[in-house]
Amino acid sequence: MENFTRTTLGFSSIQQKLLLVLVVIAAFPLILAGTSILGIERIAQNSDVIVEREMPLLRSIQEALSAMVSGQSSAERILDVEEFEMLADAAQEKTTFQESIVRFQMFLAAITWGSESEAFRHSAEGKNYAAWTAAGLKDALVVQGSSPEEIELAGRTSIYYEGFVNNTLRAIDTREEYLTLKKAGQVKEAELAKAASKEYVEKARHFADLSSAHLAEMTQRSNETAQESGKILKTTEGDVWSATIFVLMTGLFISAIVSVLFIQRIIIRPISALAATAESFGAGKLDTRATYFAKDEIGLLGVAFNEMAAHLAEYTGRLEKEVAARTKDLQDKLQELDRGNELLKKREGELTLANERLTGLDKAKSEFISVAAHQLRTPLSAIKWTLSLLIDENTENLSAEQKSLLMKGYESNERIINLINEMLVVTRIESGKIQFKLSPLHLEDMVESVLLDFSGQAHVRRMALTFKRPSPQSPYVNADPDMMRSVIQNLVENAMRYTPDGGTIALSVTSSPTEVQVAITDSGIGIPLQQQSGIFNKFFRADNATKFRTDGSGLGLYIVKSFVEKHGGRIWFESVENKGTSFFFTVPPSPVVPQSA
Repeated sequence: MENFTRTTLGFSSIQQKLLLVLVVIAAFPLILAGTSILGIERIAQNSDVIVEREMPLLRSIQEALSAMVSGQSSAERILDVEEFEMLADAAQEKTTFQESIVRFQMFLAAITWGSESEAFRHSAEGKNYAAWTAAGLKDALVVQGSSPEEIELAGRTSIYYEGFVNNTLRAIDTREEYLTLKKAGQVKEAELAKAASKEYVEKARHFADLSSAHLAEMTQRSNETAQESGKILKTTEGDVWSATIFVLMTGLFISAIVSVLFIQRIIIRPISALAATAESFGAGKLDTRATYFAKDEIGLLGVAFNEMAAHLAEYTGRLEKEVAARTKDLQDKLQELDRGNELLKKREGELTLANERLTGLDKAKSEFISVAAHQLRTPLSAIKWTLSLLIDENTENLSAEQKSLLMKGYESNERIINLINEMLVVTRIESGKIQFKLSPLHLEDMVESVLLDFSGQAHVRRMALTFKRPSPQSPYVNADPDMMRSVIQNLVENAMRYTPDGGTIALSVTSSPTEVQVAITDSGIGIPLQQQSGIFNKFFRADNATKFRTDGSGLGLYIVKSFVEKHGGRIWFESVENKGTSFFFTVPPSPVVPQSA
């Protein structure tokens, strides 16, 4: 509760509050009206600015159109010459034609970039700006930059005008050739030159029509912009006046309502509340308190009332009630915590049981795959042996189709055996039964050995299979030769499988003090960016890979990653779809160098 006296009221007395309200009410309409008038004046200024922008643009467009018409007229007068002796008289028309070209390009550049811009100053190597200055337009005509649509139109106009100029010059040249040949008596050649001149004239007229059409469209756009802007500004001006009057009347009405509510709030309602509080207190309800504590005379009265009533309050009773309420709240929260702990323990038990079931199912799955793979491998090996005998025997009595079926059966059986072998490897990896037979070796020797196995296939498919052997030799690594060979074979096989015929596959071995790195880079189909995160998952194949080659188990890269990590190395890749993929893996160098080395 605040303790203050009448001397602390300051500017918060009721009289001063009422005076402030009256000042605000009086100032509101004046401020609103002044703001509206300023808005109207600003609109008028913006209208003048728009007119100042559009008028120079329109004039520049008309000047460009006039220059083009002048050039056309000069060209037509040159082309109307029928005798060789009259060519000298047409020299002035050529000069006029060249001047029209310079003038047209000057105005078109000003329309495009604005006559005050740096782009205009440097356009055509400064020739446009020099011509602009020479024409006395530097201060007399200021053209602002155009809109993107107008710049696009100006660009197309420039292209079409260039076509008009080029074809007109060719028409003039062939016309002069015609007159020269005609004078020399070469009638046939003269007629050919005359026909060529007419063809160039037609092309020049076509480009002139296109240029004129685009200039006309630019003129129309500029006129429409100016007219539309004028209409909008006029309409806005009327709307502002209407809105000003409406807001002014609304403001006066709201001010009146606010004044009534303010008086009711700071005078009538507090006095009525204090009167009701005093009546309740007088009736014996000693816990009744005033609720109005504003820093004015009525607030001071409420404070005095509450100070009087505070001496009669029973502080002890209130404290006991508060302690009892807080104790009950605490007990309720403790009970809620106990229930939450019991629920958590129950959920923990359920999760433990579910995890045990999943572990058992995973073990059963691995055992089933192992047993099934072993059971399948024996008959499949027998089938492979039988098909191999049939293929190796004299097959002259077999048709080409039968021979093809035997080969396809042999290849399909081989793929199934490879899949079963991969599944068995995965099962041993997951069960931790993979056994290592480590020995020191050079990775580049292993790479060269693997590449020999693929050289025949690369030759048939016209693929460039290259290996950059390190110099000096890379450090020894302590690795299982069979596993390391499987890693390199898998990566090279994948590169060849997903690289089109005629592609390139490059391998390299590099080393640092902490690791030896092997890189396999191909120019194949690549891996889609959105699918790269799952490339080392079991049975995963990217969408473009399944479309390019239907065969494949999706286990190879999972096995490769497991083998590399078992050797303490790491594996990663970089790929761009439709451009190629680079796989990298590392193995730590052997701390012990064999004595034979």
